[in-house]
Amino acid sequence: MPATDDPAQWYRAYVIPVSQLAFWFGSILFIVGSLISFYPGAEVSWFATTATLVGLGLFVPSTKYRIASIVIVSICLFWAYLGYQRGMEYQEWLKTRRL
Repeated sequence: MPATDDPAQWYRAYVIPVSQLAFWFGSILFIVGSLISFYPGAEVSWFATTATLVGLGLFVPSTKYRIASIVIVSICLFWAYLGYQRGMEYQEWLKTRRL
């Protein structure tokens, strides 16, 4: 383990591996979320969480990670917004169906 007195060593030893792990876990959630269907409105929390995890890829000092993070986060936030709209439409539909 490196000495934590030097911020650069600490960054290389801890932040980069954790960010890479979060990026890849978020990427898996992104793929799974693209394949499954949700209860109307549940996409908001799924893709917001995924965007947060993938967004940690911005801390990796690789251009490829950063570009991939920006693209995936943008898609996740867009899908979360669409899920929010779908959830609101579903709630309105439920109000009209109540007996």
